[in-house]
Amino acid sequence: IQSTNAGTWEWNIQTGETQHNEHWANIIGYTLAEIEPIDTEKWISLIHPDDIKASDERMNACFEKRAEYYQSEYRIKHKNGNWIWILDKGKIISWTEDDKPLMMFGTHTDITEQKKKLARNLLFIEQTPTAIAMFDTHMNYLAVSEKWKENYGLTEKEDEDKFVRLDGTVQWLKWENKPWYNDDGTIGGLIMFTDDITARKKTEELLRISEEAFRGNFENAAIGMALLNEKGKWLKVNQSLCN
Repeated sequence: IQSTNAGTWEWNIQTGETQHNEHWANIIGYTLAEIEPIDTEKWISLIHPDDIKASDERMNACFEKRAEYYQSEYRIKHKNGNWIWILDKGKIISWTEDDKPLMMFGTHTDITEQKKKLARNLLFIEQTPTAIAMFDTHMNYLAVSEKWKENYGLTEKEDEDKFVRLDGTVQWLKWENKPWYNDDGTIGGLIMFTDDITARKKTEELLRISEEAFRGNFENAAIGMALLNEKGKWLKVNQSLCN
């Protein structure tokens, strides 16, 4: 436990009593003697109000046996008045005879620096002039650039496609997915880069129309016509020439 540099907690869910190690208190700027006794009510008072609901939902999933492990990231008030980010993990290790959760054990890890790095990355994505979006592993948006917002309507998972905008104009977009990684090397999600290729597609379409028109004229001409390479080799001839 000491080598992981994690704070530990043990919680009697039925009585609300808790036990914590010294490092748990040190993470938030206290000695254990300063902050004891720590019960459920005090723990909740330290958590940022906006983060309590998500934590409770994950905890209830363990109580109802819909999840084996509890894991939540939330802000907690440091002794100096600042909010720091905590990764809280735990598991119910015993149950009462009538199948209610009894004892739960878990760890606290300070992830404030990782959160700051992620915030800088998100800020970069939001302010970059190109179309970039960042996703988690469930394809939920984490951040998008303003240019991405302008490029309306991406829903398909292909590398390029045509989209009809709200004003009726046609836009072609090309995109590429790349993974982004957590500090431990695991994939945290995806970053998507997009490029507006409408001009290129319009050129390709005009070329295609031109080629089709030429082919129609070539094949149906009343006179014999042929295409040859620079050495005089036949490449293509029409039926009139063959006749």
